[in-house]
Amino acid sequence: MTVRQALRTRDRRVPEQTGPERETVDDTVSIARRLDLVAAMGQLPRAQRAAVVLRYFYDTSVADVAATLAVKTGIVKAQLHQGRHRLASLLAEEVDDVAR
Repeated sequence: MTVRQALRTRDRRVPEQTGPERETVDDTVSIARRLDLVAAMGQLPRAQRAAVVLRYFYDTSVADVAATLAVKTGIVKAQLHQGRHRLASLLAEEVDDVAR
């Protein structure tokens, strides 16, 4: 399975909203956090981004991520480690920018 195939087969359920009052401050904050995450993910190198997406967004095992990407499991673990640390750094910068 390729990354593209995994993305195509993703379950795309949309949560139901009960009405216009559904959007609250919490929803707005949640949307802002998701947008920050998407922006940070876009700054990761392609291999790290693919590993992070498959492992954490699609809940794929490390072995399956390795098979999908045609690399060894050690490579996937390293990419995940580096990707997590890079995301944490990027998202911390976003928080610092907002606090200023």
